[in-house]
Amino acid sequence: MLPNLTLLWLYTAILDFAAPPLLGMPNEIQRWAKFSESMKAMTKANWRDYLEGCTQQTIQTGATFTEQWELALTRIGEVAGKDALETWKAEEAATGKFTKCWRGLVGWAAQDPAGAKAWWEGLAGGEMKNQLAGALVWGLSQKSADEVTKFFLSAPDWVQQRVGGDAVRALTIAVDFNASAKFVAAWSEKLGKDAEGPRKLFGEVIRIRQGAATLEGKPEATCQWLLAHGGQKYLNLEGVKSAALAWAEKDPAKALEWAVAFNTLEPTRVKQAPQAVAELWAKKSIDEVSNWVIEHADSPGAEAVICGIAKTMAATNLEGALGWLEVLTDANLKLQMTAQVKGTAAAANAKKATPGKK
Repeated sequence: MLPNLTLLWLYTAILDFAAPPLLGMPNEIQRWAKFSESMKAMTKANWRDYLEGCTQQTIQTGATFTEQWELALTRIGEVAGKDALETWKAEEAATGKFTKCWRGLVGWAAQDPAGAKAWWEGLAGGEMKNQLAGALVWGLSQKSADEVTKFFLSAPDWVQQRVGGDAVRALTIAVDFNASAKFVAAWSEKLGKDAEGPRKLFGEVIRIRQGAATLEGKPEATCQWLLAHGGQKYLNLEGVKSAALAWAEKDPAKALEWAVAFNTLEPTRVKQAPQAVAELWAKKSIDEVSNWVIEHADSPGAEAVICGIAKTMAATNLEGALGWLEVLTDANLKLQMTAQVKGTAAAANAKKATPGKK
């Protein structure tokens, strides 16, 4: 938690006590403009006075200015670096709350990556070092994507496990989705095995990418972007399925076409995407998706689509669902899906037989 400060006066010049109240200005844009000017005037020589002035000018209004306070601490890290962090270190280590050091290290790392990393590496092990690893990543991301990747790949395993998500989010915000994906690919390459860590992080990249595409009204954009990552061991299958389903809500036919095409890049791993799209489409129109199968009987994704149709039909038409499964040529898949379909039908019948159960 940040200190509960009501910052009534912030000035265009440091501690100009004759100036009128800044945060009392009714125009928010003007307040932020003046606040930004005041921070530009901060230097390594006067940052303590700046911070003390903010604290002393807190009064009884009860309002808090968390965003301004965070930015002020980050700016102090930029101009004072080690001086500020060393000043706060003992105080915050005693309380176990690292607000000042966290924000300060973000600012320092953005300005002086080598100095910030050396200071962090010199910390004794403990909660402070653990928590500030994330701050270092956020600061480095403001310098360059390469700085984040270089630090992350050379860091101990516990750092990689702790701040991988921070790295992905920071790079996405500071740079773009491609930088995040490149970072995940580099970690995956370093591990040299089918590791869960990079897959989880790539799932986070997909989630953020999909959120942005949805806001733009272009859910297909994430699927198209994913084509560059087919066949990679860091690919997150749930993320692929989620992206396909988002597009299917808008255009199931095109989403299914994409999912089947993507399946050729991942023949042994992503059959769940076309199956999931087929299930969604079948709920909207069983006839349309059935016609798709008839027209694309030789498609490498046809069997996955048939499985989706059968699972959707199972609750209301078990015989019809089992009939679809008869055309499957993969004996193991047929056996597995038959069990799933019968289970779905049994659950639906049990639900109907329970009075009042929805």
